[in-house]
Amino acid sequence: IGTILQQDKLIHASLFENISFGREKVSINNIMAVAKQVGLDRDLEIFKSGFDTMINPEGHFIPEEVIQKILLVRAIVHQPKLLLIENPTDRMKEKCIQSFIEIIQSLKNCTILLSTSDEEILKKSNRIICIKNGQIDFEGDYSAYINTKKSC
Repeated sequence: IGTILQQDKLIHASLFENISFGREKVSINNIMAVAKQVGLDRDLEIFKSGFDTMINPEGHFIPEEVIQKILLVRAIVHQPKLLLIENPTDRMKEKCIQSFIEIIQSLKNCTILLSTSDEEILKKSNRIICIKNGQIDFEGDYSAYINTKKSC
Protein backbone atom coordinates (compact mmCIF):
# COMPACT_ATOMS: atom_id res chain seq x y z
CA ILE A 1 0.00 0.00 0.00
CA GLY A 2 1.19 3.49 -0.83
CA THR A 3 -0.33 6.64 0.63
CA ILE A 4 -0.34 10.35 -0.04
CA LEU A 5 -2.37 11.89 2.75
CA GLN A 6 -2.73 15.53 3.72
CA GLN A 7 -1.07 14.98 7.07
CA ASP A 8 1.97 13.23 5.52
CA LYS A 9 5.19 14.99 6.41
CA LEU A 10 8.89 14.53 6.00
CA ILE A 11 10.77 12.98 8.91
CA HIS A 12 14.08 13.88 10.54
CA ALA A 13 16.22 11.55 8.44
CA SER A 14 18.16 11.57 5.18
CA LEU A 15 16.37 12.19 1.90
CA PHE A 16 16.95 8.50 1.07
CA GLU A 17 15.34 7.43 4.37
CA ASN A 18 12.44 9.84 3.85
CA ILE A 19 11.70 8.08 0.58
CA SER A 20 12.53 4.46 1.42
CA PHE A 21 10.65 4.83 4.73
CA GLY A 22 12.21 1.69 6.19
CA ARG A 23 11.42 -0.53 3.21
CA GLU A 24 14.52 -2.70 2.90
CA LYS A 25 13.85 -3.72 -0.71
CA VAL A 26 13.90 -0.11 -1.95
CA SER A 27 17.30 0.64 -3.45
CA ILE A 28 18.90 3.91 -4.42
CA ASN A 29 18.46 2.81 -8.06
CA ASN A 30 14.69 2.39 -7.52
CA ILE A 31 14.53 5.81 -5.89
CA MET A 32 16.55 7.49 -8.65
CA ALA A 33 14.33 5.99 -11.37
CA VAL A 34 11.10 7.12 -9.71
CA ALA A 35 12.63 10.50 -8.77
CA LYS A 36 13.36 11.04 -12.46
CA GLN A 37 9.81 10.00 -13.40
CA VAL A 38 8.28 12.61 -11.05
CA GLY A 39 10.86 15.31 -11.82
CA LEU A 40 12.51 15.25 -8.39
CA ASP A 41 15.89 14.68 -10.07
CA ARG A 42 15.76 18.30 -11.32
CA ASP A 43 15.38 19.53 -7.73
CA LEU A 44 18.29 17.62 -6.19
CA GLU A 45 20.63 20.63 -6.30
CA ILE A 46 18.92 22.03 -3.17
CA PHE A 47 20.13 18.93 -1.27
CA LYS A 48 23.87 19.52 -0.71
CA SER A 49 24.65 15.85 -0.08
CA GLY A 50 22.11 14.45 -2.53
CA PHE A 51 20.08 11.57 -1.10
CA ASP A 52 22.33 11.57 2.01
CA THR A 53 21.17 15.10 2.98
CA MET A 54 19.55 15.20 6.41
CA ILE A 55 16.04 16.63 6.24
CA ASN A 56 14.54 18.95 8.82
CA PRO A 57 11.06 17.58 9.60
CA GLU A 58 9.66 21.08 9.21
CA GLY A 59 11.14 21.24 5.70
CA HIS A 60 11.73 24.98 5.98
CA PHE A 61 14.32 25.13 3.21
CA ILE A 62 12.41 22.80 0.91
CA PRO A 63 9.79 24.30 -1.44
CA GLU A 64 6.29 22.81 -1.03
CA GLU A 65 6.37 21.54 -4.61
CA VAL A 66 9.54 19.55 -3.86
CA ILE A 67 8.04 18.15 -0.65
CA GLN A 68 5.07 16.91 -2.69
CA LYS A 69 7.42 15.19 -5.14
CA ILE A 70 9.29 13.50 -2.28
CA LEU A 71 6.01 12.26 -0.82
CA LEU A 72 4.91 10.99 -4.24
CA VAL A 73 8.18 9.10 -4.74
CA ARG A 74 7.78 7.65 -1.22
CA ALA A 75 4.27 6.47 -2.09
CA ILE A 76 5.08 4.74 -5.38
CA VAL A 77 8.76 3.69 -5.25
CA HIS A 78 7.90 0.24 -3.89
CA GLN A 79 5.30 -0.36 -6.65
CA PRO A 80 2.23 -0.67 -4.43
CA LYS A 81 -0.81 -2.65 -5.49
CA LEU A 82 -3.06 -0.08 -3.76
CA LEU A 83 -2.49 3.67 -3.62
CA LEU A 84 -4.59 5.83 -1.29
CA ILE A 85 -4.50 9.55 -2.12
CA GLU A 86 -6.20 12.38 -0.26
CA ASN A 87 -6.76 15.71 -2.03
CA PRO A 88 -3.44 15.57 -3.88
CA THR A 89 -3.73 18.82 -5.77
CA ASP A 90 -4.68 21.03 -2.81
CA ARG A 91 -1.03 22.00 -2.25
CA MET A 92 0.11 21.78 -5.89
CA LYS A 93 0.73 24.56 -8.33
CA GLU A 94 -1.35 24.39 -11.49
CA LYS A 95 1.63 23.34 -13.64
CA CYS A 96 2.25 20.27 -11.45
CA ILE A 97 -1.30 18.92 -11.57
CA GLN A 98 -1.10 17.58 -15.15
CA SER A 99 2.26 15.96 -14.42
CA PHE A 100 0.82 14.34 -11.29
CA ILE A 101 -2.14 12.96 -13.28
CA GLU A 102 0.18 11.50 -15.92
CA ILE A 103 2.36 9.82 -13.28
CA ILE A 104 -0.63 8.30 -11.48
CA GLN A 105 -2.09 7.08 -14.79
CA SER A 106 1.23 5.44 -15.71
CA LEU A 107 1.23 3.15 -12.66
CA LYS A 108 0.86 -0.50 -13.61
CA ASN A 109 -1.08 -3.10 -11.62
CA CYS A 110 -2.14 -0.55 -9.05
CA THR A 111 -5.62 0.29 -7.81
CA ILE A 112 -5.93 3.97 -6.92
CA LEU A 113 -8.46 5.27 -4.41
CA LEU A 114 -8.42 9.03 -4.56
CA SER A 115 -10.38 11.66 -2.65
CA THR A 116 -10.61 14.89 -4.62
CA SER A 117 -12.79 17.66 -5.94
CA ASP A 118 -10.26 18.60 -8.64
CA GLU A 119 -12.10 18.71 -11.96
CA GLU A 120 -9.05 17.64 -14.01
CA ILE A 121 -8.60 14.50 -11.94
CA LEU A 122 -12.32 13.74 -12.05
CA LYS A 123 -12.24 13.97 -15.87
CA LYS A 124 -9.50 11.31 -16.02
CA SER A 125 -11.10 8.96 -13.48
CA ASN A 126 -12.55 5.61 -14.54
CA ARG A 127 -15.16 5.75 -11.82
CA ILE A 128 -16.49 8.47 -9.54
CA ILE A 129 -18.22 7.70 -6.27
CA CYS A 130 -19.77 10.51 -4.22
CA ILE A 131 -20.48 9.85 -0.58
CA LYS A 132 -22.77 12.10 1.45
CA ASN A 133 -23.72 11.47 5.06
CA GLY A 134 -22.04 8.07 4.93
CA GLN A 135 -24.10 6.88 1.95
CA ILE A 136 -23.23 6.52 -1.74
CA ASP A 137 -24.97 9.46 -3.41
CA PHE A 138 -23.59 8.91 -6.92
CA GLU A 139 -21.60 6.28 -8.79
CA GLY A 140 -20.58 6.49 -12.43
CA ASP A 141 -18.15 7.95 -14.93
CA TYR A 142 -17.37 11.61 -15.54
CA SER A 143 -20.00 12.17 -18.23
CA ALA A 144 -22.73 10.77 -15.97
CA TYR A 145 -21.36 12.89 -13.15
CA ILE A 146 -21.62 16.05 -15.27
CA ASN A 147 -25.05 15.09 -16.64
CA THR A 148 -26.47 14.67 -13.15
CA LYS A 149 -24.67 17.83 -11.99
CA LYS A 150 -23.58 16.07 -8.83
CA SER A 151 -21.40 17.88 -6.39
CA CYS A 152 -19.52 15.60 -4.05
